[in-house]
Formats: sequence, C-alpha cells, structure tokens
Amino acid sequence: MDIRALLAEGIRQEHLKIGECVFTTRDMLIVTVLGSCVSAVFHHPPTRAAAMFHAMLPDSSQTSNPVRHPCTFADLAVAAVMERFRRLDVPPQEIRVRLFGGAGALCPEERDRLRDMLDVGAKNVAAARLALKIHELRVLSEDVLGPRGRKILFHTGSGRSWLRDVNAGPDDPFQVRD
Repeated sequence: MDIRALLAEGIRQEHLKIGECVFTTRDMLIVTVLGSCVSAVFHHPPTRAAAMFHAMLPDSSQTSNPVRHPCTFADLAVAAVMERFRRLDVPPQEIRVRLFGGAGALCPEERDRLRDMLDVGAKNVAAARLALKIHELRVLSEDVLGPRGRKILFHTGSGRSWLRDVNAGPDDPFQVRD
C-alpha cells in the first residue's frame, strides 16, 4: 500500500514532535521532520505493535536536571520504547527497526574543523545506534547523517516507512524504506 492509498482511506495521522515517542497497536501514519534530531521506527509484525521517537539530544548523562521528557534523548527514547515492547513480551530480535536523521547542521567550511565538538546530528546517530545495540536490536536500514533534513512517514500497521528531503517540492515522490 502506498501513501496516497492510505490517505485516501482516511488513515489517522499523528505528527510526532521533538522529544516525543509514540507506541501503538493501532493503524496510523506517524509523520515527523528531522534535521539534526534522530528518529527510529519499530515494528513487530505478529502483534502489529509499533513505535517511533524523535530525539533532539544524544545522551541523558549530559544533563544535570531531572529528565521530564525521556524521548528528548536518544538513549532514553530507545529504553522507553523497549519497555513498552517488554510489557507485550516481544523479544527484541523480532522487532524491525529503521533509523533516520542526524543531519549535519554545520556549514561546509566549518564542518571538518568543528565536527567533533558541535555535530549534534552525528552524536545523536551514534547514541541511537549504541542504545539500539544495548537493547539487542538490529537496524534493518538507515538513512542518517549528511547535509539534509528529512520528512519521515511511518505506517504502524505495515511497518513501512517513507522519506523525502525537506527541501523537496510537493510533487517530489517519497522513497520507500522497507
């Protein structure tokens, strides 16, 4: 099924904002826009359980304040999603995961000189990859890093995801990421 068919059927759409996670067993289309933020989509076909997060920062250990919104951080977002899958007794090896985002926000002439210090996008991707590995999850595909932002659509019922460059025109197609 493609995006147009889902929209024509009147599927419920949920816009995922920075620092949010969605976990559901309902059929919906989750939409988010990423720059340096990172997002992962999770799907368990037998239960139709699905999740997605939109993390702005890599690691919760970087803050001295109490964390009110765990999905702001890549490490805590993965943990929060996995807790929900654990409640359904879903083994991690059965969860299909895709990773997106982490665009570099630096101008090209400064990128090499400042990357290690300021490239939040790369740090977000590294933290998400580490958290996924810690939770014994295997990433099936990813579209990460680089100079461009992305718009992601995730169909929770099928586990299918689509992406498009944020600078694409309205008639430019989305790429399927299965």
